[in-house]
Amino acid sequence: MRDAQTLLLRALRTCGEMPPVRLAHCEAWASATFSGARHRLELEPVAASRADGFATQLVEADYKLPGHLVADITIAARTVSPEGVALTVEALTVEDG
Repeated sequence: MRDAQTLLLRALRTCGEMPPVRLAHCEAWASATFSGARHRLELEPVAASRADGFATQLVEADYKLPGHLVADITIAARTVSPEGVALTVEALTVEDG
């Protein structure tokens, strides 16, 4: 599970200019036929243009995670503050094979 999170973070860093991660949470997930992990990443506030550019790249990217597939990834929250725009990313990875 933790390995999937490390792989996911590495892949996300290739999606444009990723904001720094403030908090990363990962928990095991399973269905009747798949097992994997749910990920929640809270990113530090950055300039709106940087946050928006990263968000666009995030949803358009084709992720390559050895041994895992990114089944779903989305921007779950976009919070505007005087410091900038903070994004929350949620993803579901499943074991491949």
